Amino acid sequence: MKLRFIHFSDSHLGFVDYTSDDFSVQKAREDDAYKTVAAVIDYAIKTKPDFVIHTGDFFHRPSPYNKAIVEAGKQFKRLSDAGIPFYMIAGNHDLPKSEDTRAIHEIYEMFPGCKIFYDQKYTVLDCGTSYFTLFRISFLTNHLEEIKKIVITDRRNQISL
Repeated sequence: MKLRFIHFSDSHLGFVDYTSDDFSVQKAREDDAYKTVAAVIDYAIKTKPDFVIHTGDFFHRPSPYNKAIVEAGKQFKRLSDAGIPFYMIAGNHDLPKSEDTRAIHEIYEMFPGCKIFYDQKYTVLDCGTSYFTLFRISFLTNHLEEIKKIVITDRRNQISL
């Protein structure tokens, strides 16, 4: 049985191009990001993959603008309503720099099938026919200990790295 999934990355929702003095140019880049994410979700709903995975920098900043939060929620809800699991590994733009601030991603886990990996811990995602190793590496944490936990599995043999 084949595993089908859609992978995308670096959406940077909420990015505004302040290099231009023209407001329409500033907002055009932001709108492009929303349209691109919506197009990926449209395609996912049309093709019905086993899951969709985003691997970092869904948002442009750790405290996204309200518009980015709302637009992301709309897309996650569409996937959830279609019964398509969504997995995201948070990127460096997604996570707060302060330990006393929580990641915004927790609110999206309210949607059935939506799981965000932002804790920098080694995780194995069991997709029935395959396993995926997921974790976010930050060189500020003990990433080498997490890397040592990786095993390659073909359901018959396990090989530690």
